[in-house]
Amino acid sequence: MRAEWSVDTLFATLSDDPGVAGVTAIVRRPLGVSHSKMKEILHRDFADCSALAGALSGQDAAVFCLGTYTGAVSDAHPFHHACRS
Repeated sequence: MRAEWSVDTLFATLSDDPGVAGVTAIVRRPLGVSHSKMKEILHRDFADCSALAGALSGQDAAVFCLGTYTGAVSDAHPFHHACRS
């Protein structure tokens, strides 16, 4: 089953839940969302996530969202490497 969620929908669902203390978004570029429950971390190189160890420690859960439009990148593009690794 394939889930169709936008980042906005996912964040709205999590931020409205009283059981969720905070959301850490690790992004390539700013989301443009400001909320007391959200902490945004800019990270450009998802082939090397070692710098994120501190940000991810102590987290109760993680949701991984990575995507592109079909045909937008070639099979040689780093996106395909990240998705298949």
